[in-house]
Amino acid sequence: MALRKSITEPEFNSLIKTPDNEEEIIKIYSLSENDNKFIKTSFRGQTNHIRVAVLLSYMRFPGIVISNIFIPDEEVLNLLCYQLRVDKENWKGYDDLIE
Repeated sequence: MALRKSITEPEFNSLIKTPDNEEEIIKIYSLSENDNKFIKTSFRGQTNHIRVAVLLSYMRFPGIVISNIFIPDEEVLNLLCYQLRVDKENWKGYDDLIE
């Protein structure tokens, strides 16, 4: 029976890496109208809105579940905040809720 080779850490990191160009980031991380509606109607407060948007985005691509200490890519965070019309500083407010 053949054994599967595990991927190395650099290989894994390359799989979950955020794209480098803006067009790819917009294509991959843009929220749909349904996403936006779900976030705005199901969760209260801008801090929760941005947190759920980041969670949805990273679950779709690259397919990871983020932890409470996760820091999203700056360009992805800017795009999501722009789409939700939320101030980026609300992401930092989430840390206060954990303590």
